[in-house]
Amino acid sequence: MPPLSTRTSGILLTVIGFIVAILAGLWIATQVNTLGANGVLAASGFAFLIAGIPLFMGLYLYARSATAAQELNTEMIHQRQLMDLLKNHPSTTLAHLSSQLNISEEQVHDILSSLGQLQIFTGYLTPTGTVQHLESAVLLALTRCQHCGTTLKIQVTTTVCSACGTYYYPPESPQKWG
Repeated sequence: MPPLSTRTSGILLTVIGFIVAILAGLWIATQVNTLGANGVLAASGFAFLIAGIPLFMGLYLYARSATAAQELNTEMIHQRQLMDLLKNHPSTTLAHLSSQLNISEEQVHDILSSLGQLQIFTGYLTPTGTVQHLESAVLLALTRCQHCGTTLKIQVTTTVCSACGTYYYPPESPQKWG
């Protein structure tokens, strides 16, 4: 059985907390005559602790899952916007992309790396921040680094120039290299 998601765990803990609170309240209500004022107060405090732990943990996990989902959605939006920008401006800089997306250059670099590893982005990224989106055939035809001129061979996975550190992101699959 797969593990429960954070959201599902949060909902279950909240429901359990409510059920425990209701059952404890009903038990305390039936025992008012036998417990007395001090006993009811002590039982209520104990019930609050027992019901409050899963209730508040559940609410916390549920809220945290919503935040995580929002962050994932934001990342996907940035990925889509970045690819749209690269279609319109195949040769650009990290600084330009950063200003267009209102995120840091490091975040743009991370998104480009992610898209490269997912084999969605084909092109290269130089250490000076130049981003070049290339068609697969053009990228595969490169025999020299576009930044420093060192001889290189584009590999199946991300290729990094040994001389200058330029990242090359190859196309989708080796079958298309044919």
